[in-house]
Amino acid sequence: MHGILLAAGGSNRMNGKFPKLTLPFRQKSLLWWSLKAALESKLKSVILIVGANRNKVLYGIKNSGGGKKLDIVVNKEWEKGRSTSVSKGIEALHDNYEYVMFLQGDQPLMTAKLINSLIELTEKNPNSPMLFPVINGEKANPVLYSKEGIKELLKIGRDVSGYGLTEKFEGRTATLELKDIVTQFNVNTNSDYRRLIEEHEKVG
Repeated sequence: MHGILLAAGGSNRMNGKFPKLTLPFRQKSLLWWSLKAALESKLKSVILIVGANRNKVLYGIKNSGGGKKLDIVVNKEWEKGRSTSVSKGIEALHDNYEYVMFLQGDQPLMTAKLINSLIELTEKNPNSPMLFPVINGEKANPVLYSKEGIKELLKIGRDVSGYGLTEKFEGRTATLELKDIVTQFNVNTNSDYRRLIEEHEKVG
């Protein structure tokens, strides 16, 4: 089971001097926390895809650990859309995988517990090409794909979401109902970041 953490985008919806993923949260960067959850999970390896502002982004995750479990891949074509990062991540696995989990770099409240729960879901649903959490019927992150699912995902170009494959795989996907939505907090705008700090900066 391998994870691909997408962190190559240019943060176009935020206005600021610093790249979104390097913004401070609990004395670390936003990306540091997303990466920490992935590294502490049962994922066999984590491939971090960086692109825009990569030097600053990588500086923001220094001392995150990972060792041999972490592989950093640079996507020089990040401006062409998310699909280029997906392809780079899959290429880095050299076809040596059964399932691949995609995680988002701008979800600093993601947990290893949720990641592990999805991994366990594959054991109960070995024939599902796509597995993901849901909240009140709405699709959430992270998303797991089998080799069959990856084959279809790679056919999608630009920034089109892989969630569109739920129709193709109708009746075969597996889902995990979430009661706690905090793991799904996305930092897409300046107001999202302000709310993150106001509501979640303090622990406990």
